[in-house]
Amino acid sequence: MRNEARGQASAELLGLTAYVVAAYVRNNATPVAGIPDLIARVNSSAAVSSAPHQRRN
Repeated sequence: MRNEARGQASAELLGLTAYVVAAYVRNNATPVAGIPDLIARVNSSAAVSSAPHQRRN
């Protein structure tokens, strides 16, 4: 069950990344060579923002 949840979260993260990158590329002049870096940055940011937050004391 835990692997299923992890797989679903990965699929959702991938879908969100694709959605954001596609919207950005559609509305901004983006060099083809920069797209892999854009994908990596969006994916990394989305992963950090969707991670469970830990309480700080």
